[in-house]
Amino acid sequence: MSNEAENNTQNSENIDQVLGDGADNSSTITPESPVTADQLKQELTAAMERALRAQAELENFRKRVYRDTEQQLKFASIGLLKDVLEVADNLQRALDAANQSDSTGSVAQGIQMVQNQLTTVLGKHGCVPIEAIGKPFDPNFHEALTQMPSADQPAGNILQELRRGYMLHERVVRPSQVILSSGAQ
Repeated sequence: MSNEAENNTQNSENIDQVLGDGADNSSTITPESPVTADQLKQELTAAMERALRAQAELENFRKRVYRDTEQQLKFASIGLLKDVLEVADNLQRALDAANQSDSTGSVAQGIQMVQNQLTTVLGKHGCVPIEAIGKPFDPNFHEALTQMPSADQPAGNILQELRRGYMLHERVVRPSQVILSSGAQ
């Protein structure tokens, strides 16, 4: 057997190994066997189907990787955001204390300006507060701590917000801690 024939046989075996399960070994064309047009058409059809299947799998893989990467980038700042929200809570407490005390109004006004600026910055980056007071309780967005009777709100509605909740791009970063109405007593 010449070197060229040995190379062709070796290439044919390599192709069979690469194709693996998808290759139909009963109709595989070898250099020693006579080739008919039907065999060539079958082999071509099978090869085209494998190529199309591989191309579709590659495209699906690309889409999945793109979608996963996009999600990771979109929510990469959640850890930082949780820490910043603690600062926002402390600003709100300072503002509440300044409004309740007999101190000058300029301190309360300054704290209010800082809190407004922080809320604006968070909003620019897709972090928005969850509206809770007066709304029906939703365990996806709210964390109920207790219930109180109320003539103003029906049972199951939120009376008071103890800690404001926030969402980042439609995902809850932190649920609102709330007090629910148990209805009129």
